[in-house]
Amino acid sequence: MSDETKPARSVSLRWRVLVILVLAAVVPTVITGVLAIVRARADVEREVERGALAHIRALGAALDGTLQDARRTVELAAATWADDTDDARKTQLLIKRLRRDVPIVSTLSILDADGALRYGDPVPKGQLDELFELARWAPNHNLTNPWRFRVVGPRTLEALKAAAGPEAAPKLDRAPTLVVCSCALSGDPVQDEEDLHATACAAYIVLLGAHGRGLAGYWRTPEVLRTDAGRSAVGLADNERFVSLIHLGAGVQERSAPARAPVAETVTYLD
Repeated sequence: MSDETKPARSVSLRWRVLVILVLAAVVPTVITGVLAIVRARADVEREVERGALAHIRALGAALDGTLQDARRTVELAAATWADDTDDARKTQLLIKRLRRDVPIVSTLSILDADGALRYGDPVPKGQLDELFELARWAPNHNLTNPWRFRVVGPRTLEALKAAAGPEAAPKLDRAPTLVVCSCALSGDPVQDEEDLHATACAAYIVLLGAHGRGLAGYWRTPEVLRTDAGRSAVGLADNERFVSLIHLGAGVQERSAPARAPVAETVTYLD
């Protein structure tokens, strides 16, 4: 063998060794990486399947709850209407009981054939906003906009009942929607007097607008809203004067208007 062939063989051997070392280092790494990816994918698929199953179970539980609510509704309705199917007052009390005891009913509105509210449904926010929009046009000197309206929610109603006491609290259930009307006072005696009159006009506009939309309503001034506990329950500020508690809802019975003094007793034509 000549001396010229020795370096060539040495280089070739070095490359072979280098290739073997590279393969020894890279191949296990690649294999390990591929196996890790496959395993991770399998884990993700299992988690997705578990999540889907959990979601299906949750849907099933919700459906079961809805069916139980429906069964409870039928039982309560049957028990009430079996005695008297024509008593509107009993029907109203039944609906209130259903709304309290059966969750699915609390989210429903009961309408008559003309789309009007029936049996204790709260007045929808959209209709209330229409009434408050009308109230903005009450006569108001200097455009001070002194009226404040607060729609009483369930938690506020409970707090107000607690402040009213056991004797007066039931009267707060006479209507499904209660609106506290108050007047923001400025401290100026003349302006405050005018603003109180303007606020009373705004409250009456709400009642007139409700009547025009087929709702029943009336004006109350319960003593509880003149107490610190009652004022605190509905969030009246120190500079606000309580004006009225407006009751709104669907009419459940016909009532004749009480007699009023004749015009002759209240009107004078001056020279």
